[in-house]
Amino acid sequence: MIRSTADAPARFSSNWIPLVCPGLFGSAGLRLFFALSMGVLVANASAADPLETNGTLNASAELANPHLKQMGIKECQACHSQPGFLYPKLGVTQFVRLTEAVQWNERDKHAYAYELVRIDQLSESEFELPEKQSNRRARDMHTKLGWKQGDNQFERKCLSCHAGTNPQDELDSSHFRDNLIYGVQCEACHGAAEKYLQTTEHQQPTWRAKSPEEKAALGMTDLSNAAICAEVCLSCHLGNIQQGRFISHDMYAAGHPPLPPFELQTFLDAMPPHWGTIHQKPYENEFAEDKTSFQFEHEYLTRHFTGMDSKSTQQIRQEVQSSFERTKRSMVGAMVSQSSALQLVQDAANQPASWGDYSLFDCMGCHQTLYKDRSRYRPEGRVPGRPFPPHWSSLSDTALEAVSPAVEINTKLNQAFNKVPFGDREKILQDSLLFTQFQSDRRKRWIGFSKEIIDSQSTREWLIALIDEQSPKLTDYWVAKQTAWIATIVVRELIEKNELEASRIEADLDSLHRILHLDLNTPQKQSVLTEQGTTLQTAQSFDVEAVRYHLDSISNKLQSSVK
Repeated sequence: MIRSTADAPARFSSNWIPLVCPGLFGSAGLRLFFALSMGVLVANASAADPLETNGTLNASAELANPHLKQMGIKECQACHSQPGFLYPKLGVTQFVRLTEAVQWNERDKHAYAYELVRIDQLSESEFELPEKQSNRRARDMHTKLGWKQGDNQFERKCLSCHAGTNPQDELDSSHFRDNLIYGVQCEACHGAAEKYLQTTEHQQPTWRAKSPEEKAALGMTDLSNAAICAEVCLSCHLGNIQQGRFISHDMYAAGHPPLPPFELQTFLDAMPPHWGTIHQKPYENEFAEDKTSFQFEHEYLTRHFTGMDSKSTQQIRQEVQSSFERTKRSMVGAMVSQSSALQLVQDAANQPASWGDYSLFDCMGCHQTLYKDRSRYRPEGRVPGRPFPPHWSSLSDTALEAVSPAVEINTKLNQAFNKVPFGDREKILQDSLLFTQFQSDRRKRWIGFSKEIIDSQSTREWLIALIDEQSPKLTDYWVAKQTAWIATIVVRELIEKNELEASRIEADLDSLHRILHLDLNTPQKQSVLTEQGTTLQTAQSFDVEAVRYHLDSISNKLQSSVK
């Protein structure tokens, strides 16, 4: 039986956690307990043995294997709700706090993604409650779409994102049903735990010495890599047909809210984070002899940052601390958004039933009346009557793309979508090999770029180039919003690192936030429906020239390079 929202806060009660190992009631915890008892776990073991490679991330490193079995959040909660007394002594909590499940449950919006759309076990009077408007919308969508109980349409088309399920899940199993209440839980993003929970090394400090490829082979997704993290997020926040995560136009017409543009670092901040960045580690630990470093730090850093093998831990840490990691995530997130959008087009072309679905296209291409002044919606290079994919995710040719095939790709896409209304599927299929090679090369590049150190000059140059490139597209509300989000992340990191004076530029950021309604910090259990009206109203009437003025002002101030 699926519990109600009222039951949810109690699902992470830690009163039962034992002192030795919180995972004791699970098979993984039991194995770890015996390892500890026998003295197998050696906190100061050499990191040379677990790994003999140089830690370079293979560009073919994949996301979590969708064919592995998800073990359920209780397996993760067992350790990640409260550290047992041995973990601090072993140095584990210098790297991971082991309170992540509690933080996620109490603060992260993903924890209630299912609760906001469930319609079972709710009475008619409950549907009318103000806090159930999202559930009411979900019920109405079921009715309008003609979905019936038992046809699994809701499970396949909604829960793939609202509960992080996979196409091969056994929908009638008690394991599947019992885990729905937890929404988008740990394994939906971190990878199915079937294999990595079979080894006790996952609970040991030596796990940090393993390369991302080794962890991926065991099912764990390397979310510390910005490109891979963005791919995971975008599978729902843009769509992934191969994973069964695709909002059709019928679903939008039935009431699903429009998806906003995606900005990786902004979205991570809004979750909010239940993890710590490398800049925040090591955490305080009274038992640690070395308060400035965590065990296997050198191995961990050399496997996650490029060109560090010959440097000391202190040298690497200094470089990492100076790196503009938040900006890097924004950079990479923008590029991966564009790749994911192209992948959607390719996948739709390979599935005739999906091709031509209106959700593949920019909403304003048809719904131009959403803008009060229709004359301002005139995208460059578009034949009238030919909708295009969303402009916020169109392929970029910014300073990051010094020698870019994106121009050729854009040309071929424009030809396909200008040829006939809603695009020429045969033209897309003809160019499929070119697109596939482009996607593969691009993915290698951004996975590798995610391991590089980003300096202040690169940060400035990229934002200046992005603002210049996006300027003609700012009549599109989603483009304006995404660009302003990115500008906010970059500028505030420059200020944080004392590379820019806040007094010179904060007024521009404040104006952009007011004009474009950029705030994502809604309460955890609040539906996006409460924001939908404001968003559409802003899209209709926002001051394009004011947005352009403030973005140009930011660009000019960055070019002056005055702290």
